[in-house]
Amino acid sequence: MIRAGIFFFISLFGVFTHVIAKDSATTSTDTLPLSEIKPGMQGTWRTVVEGSKIEEYRFEVIGVSPNFVGPRAPVIIAKALDDSQILSGPVAGMSGSPCYIGDKMIGAYAYGFTWPKEQAIIGITPIDEMLAVFEKGRPGNNSTAGEASRKSGPVMIRRLPGPAKRLGFPTISRSLEKPDTPIELETTSTQVGELANFSSPENMAAVLSPLPTPLMVGGLSGKAADFFSPYAREMGFELMSSPVGSADHLTGDDLIPGAPVAGILLGGDFPISAVGTCTWREDDDLLAFGHPFLQGGPVDIPIAPAEIMAVVQTYPSSFKLANTGKPVGSIYQDRLTAVAGEIGRMASVTNYQVNVTDPSDTTRSYQGDLFQNELISPMIAAIGLMMSTTATLEVEDEQSYGVEVIAEYDGHEPVTWQQFGSGSLGLSSITFGVWDMLGTIAENPFEKANLAKLTINITISTGRDNIAMDRIQLLSGQPKPGDSVEVSIGLRNFRDESKRTRVSAIIPEGTSGENLYLFVGDSRAADRIDDGYSRSVASLDELLDYYRTRRDNERIYVKLLRRTTGLRTNDQSLYELPPSAMKLIQSSRTIEPHTSLREITLWETSIETDGSFTGSHRFTIPIAKR
Repeated sequence: MIRAGIFFFISLFGVFTHVIAKDSATTSTDTLPLSEIKPGMQGTWRTVVEGSKIEEYRFEVIGVSPNFVGPRAPVIIAKALDDSQILSGPVAGMSGSPCYIGDKMIGAYAYGFTWPKEQAIIGITPIDEMLAVFEKGRPGNNSTAGEASRKSGPVMIRRLPGPAKRLGFPTISRSLEKPDTPIELETTSTQVGELANFSSPENMAAVLSPLPTPLMVGGLSGKAADFFSPYAREMGFELMSSPVGSADHLTGDDLIPGAPVAGILLGGDFPISAVGTCTWREDDDLLAFGHPFLQGGPVDIPIAPAEIMAVVQTYPSSFKLANTGKPVGSIYQDRLTAVAGEIGRMASVTNYQVNVTDPSDTTRSYQGDLFQNELISPMIAAIGLMMSTTATLEVEDEQSYGVEVIAEYDGHEPVTWQQFGSGSLGLSSITFGVWDMLGTIAENPFEKANLAKLTINITISTGRDNIAMDRIQLLSGQPKPGDSVEVSIGLRNFRDESKRTRVSAIIPEGTSGENLYLFVGDSRAADRIDDGYSRSVASLDELLDYYRTRRDNERIYVKLLRRTTGLRTNDQSLYELPPSAMKLIQSSRTIEPHTSLREITLWETSIETDGSFTGSHRFTIPIAKR
């Protein structure tokens, strides 16, 4: 995955040549073709380092790299001339700064590289490559983008599908089976290439790597950052905690070439955004960044004007602190060389709300608008969940969490999904569960699922309410059909306190002389009996029903089972099929998704517990002949 960087060389205390008046850059300007750009030419780029004041900095062209970001995807290589830029190092948030030679625009300042500070080499995306993004189409022409790839046939749902499978959560998957096992997230670090030989501009792309796009998250806790950062890197951007404020006095008129522009992924009480710079503005159309934002192709991302508080200088890269205004339009194309947006066209968003009730019975509500994207929005929603929860914690390992998710999709009945967990591991498991559910529904292959409203209710209680099965005992002798079988279940909580409960099952008629099996276990183990380790669904409605019918992990499930052979396909369980039918369905010539079943449930009940219950066991029960 191409990870476009937006790093630039600039100093908080840099000297600028003059301030650009707003009205002089509200419309397009003349452009200089790439073919006319020669080494030795000097020009300026325009950007903001504080407030809304646009300033100029100087550069000199070194040459042109014709295949910098891909085949026939050129970039102009230049060097900064001001001492302040040479000393500063990369600054995230400057991507898209318009570059001029004389009074003609040549492109956007889009790349910077970490190497010795005696010089600062920059990459400029040519303006002709950016203007071509407008040719990709406008909103309305792209409403069916991606829909052709959606399937009409059934597909399989597996444990932790969607983002969990894609991003690789093998350790998480195991920890859900063994809740006492700590979660270990494997992280990957992004290395920035060293400049080995920059005498030829054509060689620069081969030895230098751009850095991920920083995503500014206001109020991001250290726990949430550690939790999500590895997966954000897999998607091509870096999570950064920053004090994001509001700039509601700004309007769409402030989005002019050289001014900061923000892509808003989650607004309101959850400020999550990426800040770049506007390159081109003509009427209500604009171009920005000079490289991809999320590499989403046709997208729908709210955009807003911004003001810069300061440039934070760090090694190896510096970044802008920004206050963002209210959305004034949307990005509708996110391509290799630029993002294209339109002022006045508002993006479709999800009404997102998290209500957190703490142990003192005080409820705090957090609200925002969540941008809609199949891949990234589910993770952003999960970040909001963890941010809201960890903001109220004092001793997180001694807390328990009850979470209710209400997802309202246009044209469908709401999906309500509940889960309970204890300690930091319990919160992690719940967060992954919510992320995975939203991601699986968003990426379903049947039809677009428009999430109109998402409400997450979190109840935090003091203490760790983990319940485990301590002892189980069958109290009855050999039964006959019609007899009751009684089982005693011993439970033990986190503080080693024990409790016992009993349940009775009636042996059904028609089982004389058979071996039946009595199952006692948690929700996940009970779900696996019904679904196997995967489940077939053939429509979005069936997928939504799958989540509506997930069992509650605060209950003990008791099942009476009979061994049989069968298959689950098209959301139906087929038992005792003839061998010929089994062989046909399981052959490589059959494309119908299916999973093997080994038993059928004859009877089921459940018992409520005082916390998250884990564990399972089963007895063999020989049924006497009449």
